[in-house]
Amino acid sequence: MLLFLARHGNTFEENEAPRMAGLRSDLPLTARGRQQAIEAGDALRDFGFKPQAVMCGNLKRQAETAGEIVKRLGLNIGIERCSALDELDYGEWEGLTSDSIAAKWPERYRQWQESRKWPEEIFPVREKDFIEERRRWLDKVRALNQDSLAVTSNGVLNAISQLVSEERGPSMKLGKVSTGHLCALQLDPSSGSWRAVLWNHSPCQPIALSE
Repeated sequence: MLLFLARHGNTFEENEAPRMAGLRSDLPLTARGRQQAIEAGDALRDFGFKPQAVMCGNLKRQAETAGEIVKRLGLNIGIERCSALDELDYGEWEGLTSDSIAAKWPERYRQWQESRKWPEEIFPVREKDFIEERRRWLDKVRALNQDSLAVTSNGVLNAISQLVSEERGPSMKLGKVSTGHLCALQLDPSSGSWRAVLWNHSPCQPIALSE
């Protein structure tokens, strides 16, 4: 069983300063973001992936990315909306540039950037609650026992990376996922745990899963 995970495409133009876009920033894809979604769909098609289930969060950028991928795969399948795939609410950081955040919260932002240390006083949801909701979602996907595709955002992928590392041991380190990039988890039938076989993969390169 394979679970492919895609991060949505770009939501900021090249000449725009990116801002912290979380749950309350419902931004559409840019032209480049739509092209990234098409590239992700082409990469999955060339790999021969035919998911039996497709899911995405409730944000425009996630739904638009999922829609473009489904088109490129030539699937006649509905896309299930899942709140567990929605982005993290960044609280006071929502809508601010990295420079603005670093100027006002230098240490907290440095810790978040370098080690993903959760700023509990800034984000309105507790880290353990956010991760637990994604754990329940992964359990649901596991129970489906069918190849699936999920389109989500960076905060969710970070939580999933922590859960996969937790299942596979502390030696596994999965980094940040770029916009439009792909990841894949494979279910180990003997242990029932997830194993990352692709992470932060550019769709401009052929997909090759790790052993």
